[in-house]
Amino acid sequence: MEVVTPLDLEEALIKLQQDPQVEVLAGGTDLLVKWKNNLIDPQRAMNILKLTELKFIREEKGQLIIGPLMTHQELTEADLVRKNAPILAAACAQVGSLQIRNRGTLGGNLVTASPAGDTIPALVVANASLTLRSAQAERIVSIRDFFKGPGKTVLQPGELLTAITVPCRTSDETYFYRKLGQRQAMAISIVSVACKAKLVNQVIKDIQIACGSVGPTVLELTQTARNLTGCGLQDKKILALAANAGSETNPISDIRAAKEYRRDMVGALLYEGLQKLQGSQRV
Repeated sequence: MEVVTPLDLEEALIKLQQDPQVEVLAGGTDLLVKWKNNLIDPQRAMNILKLTELKFIREEKGQLIIGPLMTHQELTEADLVRKNAPILAAACAQVGSLQIRNRGTLGGNLVTASPAGDTIPALVVANASLTLRSAQAERIVSIRDFFKGPGKTVLQPGELLTAITVPCRTSDETYFYRKLGQRQAMAISIVSVACKAKLVNQVIKDIQIACGSVGPTVLELTQTARNLTGCGLQDKKILALAANAGSETNPISDIRAAKEYRRDMVGALLYEGLQKLQGSQRV
C-alpha cells in the first residue's frame, strides 16, 4: 500500500481532491485491522495523523469544538470535555483497551460509521454537529444527518471531517452512558444507551435517548422519551416504560447476541441509568 503524508491541512485537501478514492488513515485502529483481515485492499492511503490543525479542543461561545484527531484517551482526560461534555468523556472511556484509546481518534470513530461506535450515541444526545471541508468549500451537518447506514456517511469524495462541535452542558442537564459488552474491556458493544435529561426536583422535564448496536445506524428512542417526560425518577411506571423501550429498536442477531436479548438489554440499561440519576444532577 502506498502511503502519502501531507504536511498540513491544505495539502491534504488538495491531495484528496486529486485522488478522492485514497483511504484516509488516522489512528489506524479500524483501517489497518480491516486490511489485515482482508476485508479491504487499499492501494493508496493518506496519513493525516500528524496534521496539527485537526488536533485541538477549545470552548467558544457556549460550544465545545473538538478536532477529529483527538484520541479517545485525550478526550477522556481533558478537563474541558469532562466539564462541558461529560457524556462524551464517559463514552470515550468505554472504547476498546487503553492502547486503542491512546491511538484511535474521535474522527475515525465517526467516519467508520459503525452502528456499534461508542461515541456516536453520546454525540447524538449531545446535539453535536460536524464540519466537513473540501478544497473548495466547507459545510456543517447535524450528526443526526451524517450516517446513512453501516459504514456509510454523507461525506463526499474530496471531503474531510475537520471539527466536531458540541453545545456545552448547562447546569440543569444530567447525562448517563451505559454499554453492555461480552466482557468488561476490549469489547464491541452488544447494546449501548446514551441519555441526556433535564430534571426539576427529580422530575424529567426533557429527555433524549440514543442507542447503539440496535439498528443500521444509531437509533433515537423518541416515543420512549415522550412517555418518560413528566415522570418522577421514583415513579413506578418508569420500570414498565423502560422495559418497553426495546420495541423502538431494530436489532439483528449475530455472533455477539440475539435480537431479542438486545431489545431486553436496551430497557435494562435505560432503567439502570435512570435509577442512578436519582439524587444527582451529574453523570
